Amino acid sequence: MTGILDLMHALSYACCAARAWDDPGVYRRFAERTWPGRVDEVVAACHDRLTQLGLTQLGLTQLGLTQLGGPPPDHTAASDPRHALADVIRYDTHHRERMHYPAYRRQGLPLTSSHIESTIKQINARVKGTEKFWCRDHADALLQLRANLLSQSQLLTSFWTRWRSNPTGANHYRSTTTGPTFRGMHPDLSQKQRRGPTPLTVLRGR
Repeated sequence: MTGILDLMHALSYACCAARAWDDPGVYRRFAERTWPGRVDEVVAACHDRLTQLGLTQLGLTQLGLTQLGGPPPDHTAASDPRHALADVIRYDTHHRERMHYPAYRRQGLPLTSSHIESTIKQINARVKGTEKFWCRDHADALLQLRANLLSQSQLLTSFWTRWRSNPTGANHYRSTTTGPTFRGMHPDLSQKQRRGPTPLTVLRGR
């Protein structure tokens, strides 16, 4: 299984680190290097900037930044740009083997999970609701049913038309509506009405 670091996550770290420079073009250069997977150049640039901001190479070694990355001294403020620089060094170094984006693109693999997350939200909005949960065994059938209902091809309408044209004794119910009702759903009902079952006449014995 190929592990891929979400490109958007890598770029968000690079954006924060770019603020350590008084040059708005730094983030663009970082993005241009991250896209082809040249993350070592981003790490090297952040190392150089940390040195310029007062951390010597000896200090970097003591902080562990030359290997896995690490934070600036504890006494520095959270707004100190060195924090963002150290985060990029640690993050990109740790995930370097999952950032071969050109190879992933050649294989047709996605570089971000955003479209997957949005699809999950869309599915949840269509098939879930308050206090509604679906087991795995029935999920595929439910998704197919909802897809048919929302489809512009009117698949459900065609289904009920075919069903009505060939009724069986098992499908007949006595209903307060005109015409036969099949499994509690009349084929002539509007889509809004289909959300609930058709009222049935209950025959009680004396």
